[in-house]
Amino acid sequence: MRLSLLALLVPAMLLAQGKPHLVLDETHYEFGRIGPAAVVTHRFKASNGGDAPLTITKLNASCGCTSTLVGQGTLAPGESTELEVTFNAMGHPGPNQKSVEVVSDDPVQPVQILSFGAEVMQDIEPVVQEVRFDGLVSKDRRKASVKLASETGQPIRVVSADLSDSPWLGVATREEGDDVYVDLELVARLLPPGKPSGVDTIGLHLANPNPSVVQLRILWQRRGRALVPAAR
Repeated sequence: MRLSLLALLVPAMLLAQGKPHLVLDETHYEFGRIGPAAVVTHRFKASNGGDAPLTITKLNASCGCTSTLVGQGTLAPGESTELEVTFNAMGHPGPNQKSVEVVSDDPVQPVQILSFGAEVMQDIEPVVQEVRFDGLVSKDRRKASVKLASETGQPIRVVSADLSDSPWLGVATREEGDDVYVDLELVARLLPPGKPSGVDTIGLHLANPNPSVVQLRILWQRRGRALVPAAR
């Protein structure tokens, strides 16, 4: 009888000890558009929603971000702490999705995932990076303009433009506010004889650091000839 009573009491004692439960107030955050050298931080709130002490044992961050436990790692029932996530945009242009694994002694969900998104913008964005002059005849003088748009409110300054062995192309730049326009002119009669199409590259060297060089591709084609783009 005593053994049977003990067998009943042990499970009851274990149940009375309760279980920890990790509760995250949010699991995803969007930083939105940020600059190429930005370092941004967000704090996620973590709580113990169980009825036994909870211990956060580890934070595993994906490449490009770091994570830190702010405050205590062991939480009594009802207590909260913060998990700080930091993202360094340098070297991560374009859309980014990153994640952090939160490892705890929650018996039901020992690993939970935090995530965030960010779109890393260049300081300078060409509206287009490729210009086409199609259906050319020898009398043609074609013009086009490409806008370099400032994304930071800082003025764009063009130091020089590299265009070698392309006497049929003229290049000039003009400033409008913080932006720059690159004006192109192609003189068809100066194109290489017998060549049906071609691709030229202009390298614009800027005083701005991000990026310091912008490349534009100029594709041209004589009338009645198919244009085969050069390998990138």
